[in-house]
Amino acid sequence: MKLKPAPIIKMLGVTIIVVFTIILINTTISSLQYYENIIRDSSWILASLVHVPQFLIPFLLICYITKGRLGEYGFNLKETPPTFTHSRMFGIGALFGLFMSLKYIPQIIEKTPLDIPQPVTLVNIIGTMTFQWIIVGLCEETMFRGLIQTYLMNNLEGRVKITGHDFI
Repeated sequence: MKLKPAPIIKMLGVTIIVVFTIILINTTISSLQYYENIIRDSSWILASLVHVPQFLIPFLLICYITKGRLGEYGFNLKETPPTFTHSRMFGIGALFGLFMSLKYIPQIIEKTPLDIPQPVTLVNIIGTMTFQWIIVGLCEETMFRGLIQTYLMNNLEGRVKITGHDFI
C-alpha cells in the first residue's frame, strides 16, 4: 500500500473535532442545574444529545464532499442489487433491540424490581429504544463507515490483505 498521510490526517482531524464537540456538549449539559435529575430519570436524553455531532459533522462533510450525491458515501435508500439497505438495517436494529430486551422477561414474570437505572415509563421506554435502535447505528455508521472508511478507500492506493481478506 502506498502511504498517503493527508487523507489519514484529515480523518483523524474529523475524529478529533467530533470528540471535542461531544466533550463540550457533555460538559455543558453536566453544568446544568437539573443534570442529576436528567441522568437519573432519562439518561437516554444525554446519550442522544452527545451522538448528534457524531452524525451531523460527518453528514455535512459527506454533503460537501459529494456535492449532494449522498449515495456515493452509502446513503442508498434503494440499492441494485438489493443488499443491506437502510430499511433492512432498521429492521435488524429493531430485532436486535427486542432481543436484548428479553433479559428482563424473568424479572417481569417474577414481579421483581427491574434492574434498570431509570424509571420505567412509556417515554423512557420509547426514548431508550429509539436511542438504541436508531440513533446509535445511524450516528456511528455515518461517521465510521460512511465518512471515514469511504473517504480513505477513495483516497488511498493499494491493498491491505490480512488473513486473506482485502481491507482496502
